[in-house]
Amino acid sequence: MPENLTTFNADSSQIKTSKRVDSLQVVLLAAGASRRLGQEKALVAVGEHSLLRHKCLQLLALKNALAGKCKLELSVVLGASADKLRAELDGLELRCVLNENWQQGMSTSVLKALACAKAQRSALMLCLLDQWRLKSKDYLALYQRWCVSSKAIACAYAPEQDLLLAPMLCAEHKLALFSGLHGDKGAAAILRNNRSQVLAHSMPEALIDLDSEDDLRQMRKQLKQM
Repeated sequence: MPENLTTFNADSSQIKTSKRVDSLQVVLLAAGASRRLGQEKALVAVGEHSLLRHKCLQLLALKNALAGKCKLELSVVLGASADKLRAELDGLELRCVLNENWQQGMSTSVLKALACAKAQRSALMLCLLDQWRLKSKDYLALYQRWCVSSKAIACAYAPEQDLLLAPMLCAEHKLALFSGLHGDKGAAAILRNNRSQVLAHSMPEALIDLDSEDDLRQMRKQLKQM
């Protein structure tokens, strides 16, 4: 069974912080064409919603959890099938950002996310559509760890593979580190190259994604068991 978002709750007054985070741009990257999967990844069902709507509801639950602590705005970067996917977001409090250059690779979506944060002079939380195993509480835990850390950047960490990966949080003054991305490279290479500046938060389930037909079979099997 997928996460019951109606039961997700957090007392923002209990979130301790050593950072002043007045504004946070949460950006979900959902611009890819899902070529390896053979169908629109964003429209794969997770319970009663599409994966795209499910992830947005998770991140909006995070917004509710942080109410009164910081101003959180959610943006979704769309590219392939943007017109079709917008319908999945009807009624949600978020902004759709069109990546016209999505065919040039993941970096173009990351750059759109950076632009969202820079325009609002805010910190950035970068999230990926296909990390379907993550829950609202995982994003909140990453935020909490980052807030009490002296590090400007925090991200998920898979300890067995020693990998740094999304979701990622970055303070406004460090966003420029990611501005040189190009092609199909995401933020992971920048995280590796600046590891001393990164808080690695253990989140092994961030490795589980949805790229292939086998991934989809495993996902459906695991959802039935949850």
